[in-house]
Amino acid sequence: MRLQCNWDDFADAFTPKKYRMIETPPNLDTNFFSGFATRSPDERLSLARKNRSAEFILLNEISVLNKCVYFLSDFENREYLFYTDNFNNLKGFNPKTINVEWGSDYPPLLTDRSSALRYISLLSKIIARLSLTELSELQCICCGYYIHDRADLNFRCLYSSGSIFITDQSKLKLSFDGLSNVMSLMTSEIGYWIRFSAAGKVFHWHSRTNKLVEKDILSLREKEIANLWRLGFSIPEIAAKLYISNFTVKNQLANARGKLLARDNTALVQLCLRTGILSSDF
Repeated sequence: MRLQCNWDDFADAFTPKKYRMIETPPNLDTNFFSGFATRSPDERLSLARKNRSAEFILLNEISVLNKCVYFLSDFENREYLFYTDNFNNLKGFNPKTINVEWGSDYPPLLTDRSSALRYISLLSKIIARLSLTELSELQCICCGYYIHDRADLNFRCLYSSGSIFITDQSKLKLSFDGLSNVMSLMTSEIGYWIRFSAAGKVFHWHSRTNKLVEKDILSLREKEIANLWRLGFSIPEIAAKLYISNFTVKNQLANARGKLLARDNTALVQLCLRTGILSSDF
């Protein structure tokens, strides 16, 4: 079934006051999700507060080590069901006052709200193209957009999202998301790119072209060269290994950097690994 697009709904979904913050996260287990959708908001909040588990404590530690905020999003009810403690630092919250609804006076976190609307619009198109089985493996990346917090600190973000529950109507219900600052890895060029992957299918969109394309953002050759660079091969060694010129290697790396808006070759590799373009077993 196709998910209908309604731009008014998208704009409404990203009005901050429409999201309710839940202070303490739930335990991510079968018992929690069983019947969760039928519970009232008060019951959900109560359940969340009772289930601060060892797993979440570990996730909090991982979030600090990875310098990444993790959170569980309920798309249907527009709620964050939980988030790691560093979520508050990213958004400039006072931890003592976070258990409230976002008011209309809360400054928009997105420097350009259109990036969120674009992501939601593209996501709906991707969902319409995938089967229910494929949707269960959907991984989404949005890289390079800007947000700012209450202290007017700017971040250039890498947002990753993995679906963990799809309804029978092929709608995204729950997703496990991550948010990190990749400003140090990127050039000063204003722009961002989005990548979707599911069961071997890959789509990408880039702000330069404004087109959704059913292929990966990097070519197979660009991935191969970037991976060899990751493994420690020099440009002459890569050229010799692939029977191409040094110029071709440099050109391919430059093309790849340009597509990902990567600052240098090391940043290129880091972005590839963090977004799933490259894997450790490439």
